[in-house]
Parts: sequence; structure tokens; C-alpha cells
Amino acid sequence: MKKVCKYNKIIFIEAEFNKKVDSFRTAASDPDSICFAIGKGMGRVSDIDMVIRQADDDMYVDKRQFYKRYPERKHSR
Repeated sequence: MKKVCKYNKIIFIEAEFNKKVDSFRTAASDPDSICFAIGKGMGRVSDIDMVIRQADDDMYVDKRQFYKRYPERKHSR
């Protein structure tokens, strides 16, 4: 029984984390302001290299989606 409660808590924490990241991602993608890509990854500390790769991959997905929406920003600095 304890394991189920712990598992439910992990799902809740992940959902809250994803919600906060999505909110931050929306704020960071305003084309009329400073914008930047955000990546996220979750996992065990023992799998930190995998988590970093996951976050890096997610960041590049975010970046591609931004430039798809705002192609004129691709080469502006």
C-alpha cells in the first residue's frame, strides 16, 4: 500500500513539474521579447547522463517549434 501512495505522489509531482515548465516555456517564447528554448528531463540521479540528454533533446524540440512558429526570428539577433 505504501508503494502505491509513493507512486501516486511521483505522478503528481511530475504533472506539477510539467505544468510549471509549460508555463515557463510559454513566457520564454514571446517573439517580441527575449526568448530562449527550454528542455526538461526527469529520472533517477543514477541516470543523470540520460536525464541530461533527454533535457537537451527536449530543448532542441522547443527551439524547432519556436522557429516553425516565427521563422523570421531564425536569423535575427
